[in-house]
Amino acid sequence: MLLGGATALLPIYARDILMIGPWGLGLLRTAPAVGALTLVALFRPASDPAPRRRIMFAAVATFGIATVVFGLSHWFWLSFAALVFLGASDVVSVVIRSSLVAILTPDVMRGRVNAVNSLSSAPQTKPASSNRRYRSAARSGRRGRAGASERSWSR
Repeated sequence: MLLGGATALLPIYARDILMIGPWGLGLLRTAPAVGALTLVALFRPASDPAPRRRIMFAAVATFGIATVVFGLSHWFWLSFAALVFLGASDVVSVVIRSSLVAILTPDVMRGRVNAVNSLSSAPQTKPASSNRRYRSAARSGRRGRAGASERSWSR
């Protein structure tokens, strides 16, 4: 997903819109995983490709609707529920896409295609700016002080 989606803005959203503290932010961060794990526990593979298409389109539509509901919500529990649905619909589309890539790729190309697919769909756990700050702090030899990496990055 480009730029992290709705979860990239959770700290700002929790502080400025929902006005909840770190506890509420932690709950919002776990909501997509709760939805994903719940759906995976209940998910039943479809043997017929036709329902897979409908399921995929329904998951993409649910993901979009959940994102819009989260963006418009000013209530914590509605935001939490929207993120649960967002995580559940995201895991459906990820499972279907990965299985289709694995099934439809010719045997001689499967390793290469899966390698490229894993690189393009790998989760970005840290923002790119934190990596830049760490490298610039390591180059300047400054460690352990808050703000040292920002000062060395601006050089």
